[in-house]
Amino acid sequence: MNRSRLRRAAAAALLAVMAAVPTMAFTEAEQYVAMGDSYASGVGAGDYDGSDCSRSSNAYGPLLAERLGAELVFPACGGATIPTVYSGQMDSLSPEADLVTISVGGNDVGFSDIISTCTFSSDATCFERIEEAEADGRDRVAGELADLYADIAAAAPNADTVVVGYPHLFHEQACFSAFGISAAEQERLNEGVDTINAITAEVAAAQGFTFADPVDDFAGHGICSWTPWIKGLDFDGAYHPNASGQASGYLPAVEGAL
Repeated sequence: MNRSRLRRAAAAALLAVMAAVPTMAFTEAEQYVAMGDSYASGVGAGDYDGSDCSRSSNAYGPLLAERLGAELVFPACGGATIPTVYSGQMDSLSPEADLVTISVGGNDVGFSDIISTCTFSSDATCFERIEEAEADGRDRVAGELADLYADIAAAAPNADTVVVGYPHLFHEQACFSAFGISAAEQERLNEGVDTINAITAEVAAAQGFTFADPVDDFAGHGICSWTPWIKGLDFDGAYHPNASGQASGYLPAVEGAL
């Protein structure tokens, strides 16, 4: 199957899953728990809390809590994986939670290693590494996510839970901000995001959770675009959404799922 067909297949699978789950009629919350990895904690968005987790006041969690007038519980942590969500974030959940968001899985399939491989290796090696990650997502990570979602539902039985996906990182054209990552590699990396999102959405739907897909909200603002909402080469949060991406990309995607 060629790359364009792969992308269409992943997108079609994601749309089918999302169409099967009704969106929430949700306008307010008393307690909101924002869980997950660096995309949830706001790495790359600045204004951090000084913790090792790089929690940003510009992340979609604090922004949404302010919009809803909710008390924010914010355990999301840069670098989080499914095991570290269990060890460091699950105790933030309780029956008092009205709303939970969770973004996790990218580090479990090796996000940093994939970026490094595609930066310093050939297109063929990059593509092979992404295929390995997609297979790992289907064969291992999907089952771990299913267990995690079931445990979240048990720990916060009165909450509506939104599983938050990942945006496309790239505008699919070469530029210095994507140094070492060709346009073809950028396209394949975006397709890998579609695959992981589709896997995650399917598992979320099986648990009865809603999936927030940020891809459309970030469209036209990837690395190498005129107005990127994703950071390229940067000492602070490379390959993560900046403050504009959190406010104008992620926040509308999550609000649209409520």
